[in-house]
Amino acid sequence: MSRHPHDQADGFFDGGEDRQASRGDDAAWQLVFDLDDLSAKGLWADMRERLAKYADAIPYHDFSEQAFRRAALEGKTDIAETMLNHGFDLPADAGAAMIGELAGKGPLKAAAVIGLLLDQGYDAGEAIVGIAARGQPDMMAVLKKHGCDILQGDSFAVSLHAGNAAMMRYLFNAGADIYTPAAVSGLHGGIEKYQSANGRPAGTPDAARAAHAALWQEDERMWCQYYAATAGKGHPSLAELRAIPAGTASRSMTLMQVAARAGCFDDIVSAALRDKDNPLSADDVLRPAAAGASVLSVLAARGEAEKILDARLWWRRPDDAAKLPAALKEMGAEKLLNPAAFTADIQRMRLKNLAREANMRLRPKP
Repeated sequence: MSRHPHDQADGFFDGGEDRQASRGDDAAWQLVFDLDDLSAKGLWADMRERLAKYADAIPYHDFSEQAFRRAALEGKTDIAETMLNHGFDLPADAGAAMIGELAGKGPLKAAAVIGLLLDQGYDAGEAIVGIAARGQPDMMAVLKKHGCDILQGDSFAVSLHAGNAAMMRYLFNAGADIYTPAAVSGLHGGIEKYQSANGRPAGTPDAARAAHAALWQEDERMWCQYYAATAGKGHPSLAELRAIPAGTASRSMTLMQVAARAGCFDDIVSAALRDKDNPLSADDVLRPAAAGASVLSVLAARGEAEKILDARLWWRRPDDAAKLPAALKEMGAEKLLNPAAFTADIQRMRLKNLAREANMRLRPKP
């Protein structure tokens, strides 16, 4: 049997001075004891009857919180709603933690109570992270239905690190960007580090990477159609690739970023080699879209980083090229590049082209 609240040494309800109750308030003390005891025994009909007989606000206490939690886990939505309507004032932090616990570990029948708490204004940030890591899409759909931003906190990257393939697919379909720096970090060793530190992964690193590969291939097909319609039949210039098409303005995504997602990076290379007056810059490939992804992160996530690490693209701007190793390191993908070899390649290409240009100037005029 549960310990009676009269046994508390200080004689107070938990939660601070505003929740103080004297030992003489037997009705309030008895209520929280009864709610705890009845819920622990699963006597839900008796608990409903007990609540119906109590007219005052239900005090917040460890016991009353535990009773609320048990009702939620058992899908007794009417009991939880009755407690909230009777003034059960769950603190903000406790409410947020409750949503996280119910959503991440509870059965789907707890979803209705989660909805009640969300409608009361409790924060779902903790829950979104927990569900992304180990939860089910159906539970995440509950949060979305109640207006939560389920993509906050780069939830897709969390699901990737945890190997939650079903959640990766759900969040992708909900509009998640699969090329954020956090996702790149996971694909290049971060998954193993995360799973080692957190335990109980939803899926293996290999399964997570396979799920991501399937998603980017699907993503490529979608963006390929848009890119073809936007770029037209000709080969876009660097100026055109740097522009933000009307269709991607809300994502702050340049046509160059679209080309990388569409698997059309050769168009970027072609434009860069043609434009000698305003060559490709680090800003072009490091510029983040609204969700944080860049041309470089797209290529790194797809295993195509070598395409941007072409000395022909950087010999005119070697200082800009030096920013790429640092950017890859920040994304946890520094193993994709040997900085010394990259610098040496650019230097050789620079000397070769400068020598060619010098020879052209020294040739006698006809």
